[in-house]
Amino acid sequence: MIRFAPRLALAAALAAASGMACAQEVTLRVVSAFPENLYYVKRLVDWIQKVNAEGKGTLQLNFIGGPKAIPTFEVGNAVKTGVVDIAMSTGAYYTNLMPEADALKLTRLPAAELRKNGAYDYINKVWNEKANMYYLARVVDSTPFHLRGVVDGYGWPIHALFDLNWQEHTKYRVDPGFYNAEVSLIVNLDKWKGLTQAQRAYLTKQALAFEAQNEEWKKYNQEEAQRQAKAGIQAIRFDAATSKQYVDKAYEVGWAGIIKASPEHGPKMKALFSK
Repeated sequence: MIRFAPRLALAAALAAASGMACAQEVTLRVVSAFPENLYYVKRLVDWIQKVNAEGKGTLQLNFIGGPKAIPTFEVGNAVKTGVVDIAMSTGAYYTNLMPEADALKLTRLPAAELRKNGAYDYINKVWNEKANMYYLARVVDSTPFHLRGVVDGYGWPIHALFDLNWQEHTKYRVDPGFYNAEVSLIVNLDKWKGLTQAQRAYLTKQALAFEAQNEEWKKYNQEEAQRQAKAGIQAIRFDAATSKQYVDKAYEVGWAGIIKASPEHGPKMKALFSK
């Protein structure tokens, strides 16, 4: 028995190390504010699979579902209070927590530039303080809103009409688009702080990789416009001067509303989000 003692000690040490590694793995609960049939969510699920495959022993994500799990306009509060750990949502869906969330659609710079110019740091300052959230990544970008209608009109990003079967009720699309559809990953701040440094680094790395795919939206949106044309949706276009006035007015009105609702943060966000 004495002869095998070193081997037994080594085995015990390896088992203990393995146990510690397992103890370091954390599983975070994820929901989507969007229905599961939307392309946004399909991309999210693919990303989660990649995170889980590469994050064994460090971090795993458990996708609970879409609005059937938590209603769309309750997702923001669910993240704030820790009912869930991460959500894919848009700021427009949780303005009940803070009006500044609606400013995210007014960004005129890509996510990569917003990270460089300090906009993400400022977003997190506000999101931390007002909603107990950490703003992790923006996963939809370069996607304008368009007015559409049959008799009455509605504003929606250029894509996702077919996911929602809205093409059956839409005859026209007004070009150019305005604003920039924002869909992001938000994390409960307490949960974020409770992760180890390695876990935060891993999740950040994966989120940045997800965000880096945003260039793909340009091609996807072009294909979506072609698909809409084939479905009989007609584009109404203005001349260059009118188009500029139309877009500029949309941003003027948008920022006026944000600054009125948030005189403390609105002007700073406008400066950081604009070209």
